[in-house]
Amino acid sequence: MRRKWVLLSVVALALVIAADLAWLVRPRTSEAETRRARVKVGMSEEEVDAVFQRPADWDTTHNDPLGYVRQTPLPADGPKFWKEGHQEVVVYFKHGRVASEAWIARPPNVVQRLRWWLGW
Repeated sequence: MRRKWVLLSVVALALVIAADLAWLVRPRTSEAETRRARVKVGMSEEEVDAVFQRPADWDTTHNDPLGYVRQTPLPADGPKFWKEGHQEVVVYFKHGRVASEAWIARPPNVVQRLRWWLGW
């Protein structure tokens, strides 16, 4: 009888651990997805900056992600990028207004998921 209770307890513990792990690695809506959903075609660059609560992390007109200095600036219209964790939101501007947007997501590894879950 005692052996039966021990086995039942081990199975119950395994189920609880499996449920916790499933909850930990479940897909969730990220901050980048939430903010991207608020970007609409026709918005100005200032409105998009307000959605992300900061200017673009980099764009094709001023900053280069690799740190290269451009001798000749590119046209003012073009893509601008906002990085949120392992994801990027790309917003394309035409005549100073949003023409389209895209979301680039790299799948997070286990450590990134754990850090995201813990809020680090």
